[in-house]
Amino acid sequence: MALARDLEVSKRDFEEVADTLFAHRFNGYVFRKSDDYQEKSKSLVGLMDDIRKLLPDDQEHLLNKHDDTLASMEAITEEFAYKAGFMDAMVLLYQLRSEPKIGG
Repeated sequence: MALARDLEVSKRDFEEVADTLFAHRFNGYVFRKSDDYQEKSKSLVGLMDDIRKLLPDDQEHLLNKHDDTLASMEAITEEFAYKAGFMDAMVLLYQLRSEPKIGG
């Protein structure tokens, strides 16, 4: 039972570290500086402009709502994936350090 309790305490500690590192990493928007991201971003802007031209003026707000909702969903997905990967790495590290050595 002590291992389960230790893992729970460590998990909370890891979550705090993950939150801090996530804020540091993504507030810098490092991935947004990549050439591939910039190319996709320009393409998306062009597509949105093309669609906007096809919409009547009184329906343009729907495209804005779509864009805002999609961006929010992507942010949630990115945060989840980053934190999940970080947590998995921290749990693995904890397990490697706390498990008895095999063959040694």
